[in-house]
Amino acid sequence: MIRVNYIADSYQKAYDFVYCPICKKGRLCDKPRAAAVSLEKIPVGAHVVLKCPKCGSHFAVSTVR
Repeated sequence: MIRVNYIADSYQKAYDFVYCPICKKGRLCDKPRAAAVSLEKIPVGAHVVLKCPKCGSHFAVSTVR
């Protein structure tokens, strides 16, 4: 299951951006500043697909426990 929650505007200072690793220009999403992001093969399961607004590349995003 993928859960989506609303985040109040006051939390924006604790986040930074994840840029497209292909074109380095498109902003894919925001992440907590302390969180690490890596490119890996994601097994079939719960994930979200993001599309780069600049180059159109697709990326699957999932969480690791």
